[in-house]
Amino acid sequence: MLLVDEAGRTVHTGEPRRRTHVLVRVGIKGVLLTQISAAQATLDKVALGLLDDHAHHCVIGAEDSDRDAKTDELMAAGGRLMHRG
Repeated sequence: MLLVDEAGRTVHTGEPRRRTHVLVRVGIKGVLLTQISAAQATLDKVALGLLDDHAHHCVIGAEDSDRDAKTDELMAAGGRLMHRG
């Protein structure tokens, strides 16, 4: 049987019949983690785009009396984005 240790090295345990099954299981998990990572990166880009849009339209375009409140709102949203998970 082949296994993958913590360092990512393949380790042979002497049971040849189950090699493919173990490697496929490890491979599928790796594919799933890659897909989850890609989805998270896409969501992060969307979130940053929303913050950018908010900064340009709501903060920069705000009246002087509203600018501090809009800036606080933007910073709170950025803080939530950075501290999730």
